[in-house]
Amino acid sequence: ARFEELAVKANLFSILGEVDGRVGDLMLYAASFIVVRGSKLDDKETLRHADMGHRRIPPGSTFTCLTSLSELPASVGGLQFWPWESPLYSEPPTSASPSASPLVHKYRPGKFVAFDGRVKHRTEPFEYTRS
Repeated sequence: ARFEELAVKANLFSILGEVDGRVGDLMLYAASFIVVRGSKLDDKETLRHADMGHRRIPPGSTFTCLTSLSELPASVGGLQFWPWESPLYSEPPTSASPSASPLVHKYRPGKFVAFDGRVKHRTEPFEYTRS
């Protein structure tokens, strides 16, 4: 219920409903807290993935929404993601697919990022430095 309250407060259902004009049938399916322990997250420890990656799930039918619950130091990783235009999604894959560069979103309290559940993403590798 707490996540549902946050979604309503952030006007999340209306915002996501504008994607296909179906405001009334959106529902919160799952929610979780992600905790990173330690001061470093290496490249090999964070994997590119899609939360709803099955090819039978049509684009625009699921969304992932992420936010930070507190202010994060600038050195802490954000969200790396590969938009649909990225060579990562080339069919058939090309030589550029595996090394496609991501875009980065830095988290800010009170703001969320929402993206299609099939978009590939990961936590940006980082090494925490005290400001």
